[in-house]
Amino acid sequence: MLKNLPIDTLKVDRSFVMDVATDANDAAIVSATIGLAHTMGLQVIAEGVESSVQLSFLAAHQCDQGQGYFFSPPVCATEMETMLRAGQPFMLPQRLPGCDTAPVSGAVSRTG
Repeated sequence: MLKNLPIDTLKVDRSFVMDVATDANDAAIVSATIGLAHTMGLQVIAEGVESSVQLSFLAAHQCDQGQGYFFSPPVCATEMETMLRAGQPFMLPQRLPGCDTAPVSGAVSRTG
């Protein structure tokens, strides 16, 4: 049972995120999953974010974090440290102005 697990974050599998903009069932599953998790006081991370359309959908549905090639390919710990020290942005703004501008690299978080 989900409510009995010692977790604070729920991850949405990339198989649902992949077609979120074109498959009504995937969109409903992702939206409901985000809502359920937030109702339970959990954070939500979506994996496999590869397009601004996916990111826009996730932001509109208050997904807390995302990861995927839209932000950066996988990097080793040393490269991630370099990126962080360089001050590359990792925060997702509350409102994405059309999602025309992609964050530079890495995972993102929604503030607030």
